[in-house]
Formats: sequence, C-alpha cells, structure tokens
Amino acid sequence: AQETATHIVQQLEHHNVSEIVCDAMLNEGLPAIMEPFVHYRTRKDFLEILKHTAPSIAKAFDKYIHRREIPAMVEDTDGAQHILIVGHGNVFRYFLLHALQLDTFAWGRFKLYNASITHLDIYDDGRVRVSHLNDTAHLPQH
Repeated sequence: AQETATHIVQQLEHHNVSEIVCDAMLNEGLPAIMEPFVHYRTRKDFLEILKHTAPSIAKAFDKYIHRREIPAMVEDTDGAQHILIVGHGNVFRYFLLHALQLDTFAWGRFKLYNASITHLDIYDDGRVRVSHLNDTAHLPQH
C-alpha cells in the first residue's frame, strides 16, 4: 500500500502533501465478526486472526476517521482537512459501516474492488456523507 500511496500522490493535482505515513494499524485483517458467518478456513482460525487484527483496525478508525487527528493533513482554502488513506478492502468496509453508524458485522456483505475510490465527507458536527463508493472510473477499461 505504501508504494501505491506514493504513486497516487505523484498523480494528484495538488502536490502539497506534507507527509506519507505508513501505519501498521491499517494492515489487512479481520475487523469484526461477520454475519452471516462465512467460513474462513475454520471458525477457530477466523476467531484467532480476528483476536489479533480487530483491535488495531478499531484503533485506526479512531485515529483516522472518528477523531481525524493526524499530522499528514492537507489544508484546503476552505479550511477542510483532506486525508488520503490507501489500504485494504476489509479495513475500508469496516470503516465505512462504522462511520455511517451501521452494524459493523455486515462488513463482509459487500465488495470493494482493487484500486477503487471510496470518498467519505466527515463533518465536525458528526454528519457523514458518502460521495463515492467503490468507484473505478479512473481505471482504464479493458
């Protein structure tokens, strides 16, 4: 994801990115129990991986989505803060549901394509709006 983030920043119109942060809390993992449960090897394996990865994914949500207090923010002329997070589908599906205050057990019920863009607008008053979801229009068509 770090190499992808560097490539994306090079392609952005606005090159005033102050920093690229590589954060292990955003690593691929299992963020929460799935309902309905879909076997991941075995239920025991799923629960073991969940035990190790879910706490860091939840901390990443608090850091990047809920509190939005990271040093690598780009200031816009309107005072908005823009944060680009490049990472993995399981993490983003969990983030999306949690930000919208939906049941996070449903994270396994939809797919995010590789290299897709999901854009959340998060306002200081707590409102959250999804303006792009699983958008792949920027990718060349085959």
